[in-house]
Amino acid sequence: MAETYDTLNSTYVLQVWQDQDITLFPIYTLPLTLDIWQNGDMQQYVVQIDQPYQEFQFEEVNKPDLFLMDSEFILVGELSHDKTAKQFQYQFLNYPDNVRARVAALDFFSKHPDDAISNEVFSMALDDPFWLLRKQALDFYEDDTTGLFDKIAQKVVNIAQSDADPITRATALSLLETKDNKKYEAVFKASLYDSSYAVAGQALYGYLQNDHPDNEEVTASFMDETNFNITSSLADYFIVKEDQNKYEWFEDKLRGYEDEELWYFIRMFSMYLVNVRDAQINDGIAILEDIALNHHLYYNRFAAYQGLEMFEDREGLPAILEKIRATEEDPRVKQYFE
Repeated sequence: MAETYDTLNSTYVLQVWQDQDITLFPIYTLPLTLDIWQNGDMQQYVVQIDQPYQEFQFEEVNKPDLFLMDSEFILVGELSHDKTAKQFQYQFLNYPDNVRARVAALDFFSKHPDDAISNEVFSMALDDPFWLLRKQALDFYEDDTTGLFDKIAQKVVNIAQSDADPITRATALSLLETKDNKKYEAVFKASLYDSSYAVAGQALYGYLQNDHPDNEEVTASFMDETNFNITSSLADYFIVKEDQNKYEWFEDKLRGYEDEELWYFIRMFSMYLVNVRDAQINDGIAILEDIALNHHLYYNRFAAYQGLEMFEDREGLPAILEKIRATEEDPRVKQYFE
């Protein structure tokens, strides 16, 4: 789509193309809403798109601040329209009840982080009543190419401490971890026993990044937890600390997981094995071999095989790896062996 404005005749012209390959796909008939905004007022039209190329003229219309085609977001295909940052800002501000319109505006600013308006819009989005937009704003500040995080840091702390949505609280904690981790350790500690596992696990990870007198006490209080958000944070801590006394804990948790959680924990278990005693390494190798040979999910067999590769210099490992390669039947795994 493209738009032009004839100042002399006060006529607004909207040009629309259907760009699909017409040898494969038909020209569609698409009745769509078109919102035209001028001076804070919106006029909605219904237009029918049913030709490869069409023009729609709106006479005696002042130059619009914004037009939004398919404002109800019913179109399945991709709608391409180059709008300015100012227009996307206008869209964000003037559709308080249209989440998709505001998400689309934030998508634009996510791709243009250095635009002067981006920080202003995302700062407002941190206060948005809809959790998805608050989370989208937090994601924007993770890379912080603008260097403006300090201006919204307190907002992020407030979200981490009191946002109604647990995923948004966890995302805020994750963002704080990427900044001055030690500066926010009180925020992490306050969230350790949050009612949401996602929040507690993220807080645990952030808190354990620094040495505290109560780190061992904190980890001990979570040792019986089985939720992956918690155990993955503990596992990371034990791996970094090279704590050789947690082998039984790792084995117990590994045996309790399935599917994607097992995939992740196999990798943690393999990394942990690197720094434990020989007898424990041998036991761990036997567990990984069993998973690589017998697990019903190909990606977990593959993860276990990759874990074993970390120990291929140990006696007997080349033969184990060869046996796994010989028995594997899934082409997605066999492709790796080639």
